[in-house]
Amino acid sequence: MSIKIFEKFRRNKIQKVGSCQFSRKIFVIGLSGTGTRSLHHAFQMLGIRSSHYPQHPRAFDEYQALSDIPVACRFKVLDEIYPGSKFIHTVRELGTWLENRSRKPADKKEISFWMKLNRIRTYGGLNYERESYIEAYHRWNLEIAEHFQGRDNLIKMDIISGDGWGKLCPFIDAKLDRVVPFPNVKTLKRKHS
Repeated sequence: MSIKIFEKFRRNKIQKVGSCQFSRKIFVIGLSGTGTRSLHHAFQMLGIRSSHYPQHPRAFDEYQALSDIPVACRFKVLDEIYPGSKFIHTVRELGTWLENRSRKPADKKEISFWMKLNRIRTYGGLNYERESYIEAYHRWNLEIAEHFQGRDNLIKMDIISGDGWGKLCPFIDAKLDRVVPFPNVKTLKRKHS
């Protein structure tokens, strides 16, 4: 992708390239660093109102698609509150995920209670600690598998390894108007920073 397209992603001026017939909620329940932001941009490209890392509980009513740990740590409750929703479990190989999370810079300023609550509910603490992140990674994968066993409202996507439109569009009854690459925010940042 060109630098121009990357700048549109950064400013959230994303060009719509498709549509989606599914009208209920879509929850991305993967951990941070598993492609949640890329999926957020894909939703926007399909004309879906999406929130990445919702900052307030009211966002759960205001947006159709929501992603990252404020969503992941509440997936069971969201499944109950919003019947008929679809869930996307974004995954990434443990070693590369830990490497990604360990490189995340420390917070430059005081973070909100909401962000603290989400981190503690998800990872067991506010800062990166390898062992607690490994435990959270395994626990999340197991809890999600158990909760959705035998159901058809969950797919697993490994965006880092190449899952994209071909897996997403049939699941949410979406179609592209033209062939475009699936957004990969991490790759774009590395190429153009």
